[in-house]
Amino acid sequence: MSLIKNLAYLGFEVSSQLDWEDYLLNRLGLMPAGSAGGIKKYRMDERAARLFLQEGPQNDLCFMGWEVADNKALDQLKARLTESGTESREADDELLEQRGVNRAILFANPDGVLQEVFCGQVVKFEEPFHSPRAISKFVTGDQGLGHIVLNSQNPQATIEFYQNVLGFRLSDFIRFSPFEGFNVDLAFLRCNPRHHSIAVAKMPMPKKVQHFMLQYDELDDVGLSYDEAVRDKLPITLTLGRHTNDHMVSFYMATPSGFEVEVGWGAIEVDDSDWAVQVHHQMSIWGHAPGPGTPPPKVDHK
Repeated sequence: MSLIKNLAYLGFEVSSQLDWEDYLLNRLGLMPAGSAGGIKKYRMDERAARLFLQEGPQNDLCFMGWEVADNKALDQLKARLTESGTESREADDELLEQRGVNRAILFANPDGVLQEVFCGQVVKFEEPFHSPRAISKFVTGDQGLGHIVLNSQNPQATIEFYQNVLGFRLSDFIRFSPFEGFNVDLAFLRCNPRHHSIAVAKMPMPKKVQHFMLQYDELDDVGLSYDEAVRDKLPITLTLGRHTNDHMVSFYMATPSGFEVEVGWGAIEVDDSDWAVQVHHQMSIWGHAPGPGTPPPKVDHK
């Protein structure tokens, strides 16, 4: 059983906060939420922050924030971590203030990516979310901010960690070869009705994150975003398409840090009472072709 309720926030280290701010506000439609300790914060809904950006050379994922219901659930999870041999520590007051949460424990997943599990995040109903773009809204709430796909050096251990320690459920696999010599074996895991909050694969790529996904509430939000990306010649890495597993209609763009963001709509929601694990040998039902001028990924054969 998962004590984790949702993926609540993500933190990235980026070489240009200025470029990212323009991207998040004017391309994706997030709202600025101030800064603390040199870290800039951004909103997608009533939560005080969903994305955190700190300046630095890595241009990669820094931390992932998972929500639990209360202190009791946090204590139970901490006990699970201890039983599994995973070291954890309580967040100090400075970090709690920075993240806008009441209490959190910190630990690393098998690839060394910092995990922050918290209870009690600041909510700002008195300051309604207003997107700088003319979008409907993001699909968040009980499903969290969206999903993230990790590039793992030890995917089996990472998958087992999220399943056996954190209590995630396996939704399905996608196994295919989009390019010669580039084999993809993805496992998709969920902790709520969102088809997956995290996916794990070992890909010959340099970054810990392959992409993160934000889901709009209306299909037109995706279509208009796509038209704007084409008009402004943004780096579209995969064109509009529909996925085989979660049926998301989406497209992918390169972020200012090189990894990708998926902008989507219409994903199915999983009913645990009748779901069975599936295997897919194609990523998409239709579309998701490489964007104009997008080269095949560089394959590291080490």
